[in-house]
Amino acid sequence: MRAGPILAHKGLDPRQSQIYDEEKEIAMTDDSASPQPARSRAVFSTEDFSLMKEAIAHYVKVIEDKPESSKFVNLYHRLGRLG
Repeated sequence: MRAGPILAHKGLDPRQSQIYDEEKEIAMTDDSASPQPARSRAVFSTEDFSLMKEAIAHYVKVIEDKPESSKFVNLYHRLGRLG
């Protein structure tokens, strides 16, 4: 794979791309028994989102006359899409 001229045109160092391409190729063809990285785990449960949503709804009522209340209303709606 030669990406040198294209990367040089974009102001990138073609040698760095070559190293990246070689590492990517090795990773794709390496069948050794090296352990795979652990799968990421969710930080919050579905119940957590409903609890946070309830707490934010209460807080929005407390600060409804303040300018920052719109930020919390938006957060409330984003949490609604998740949980």
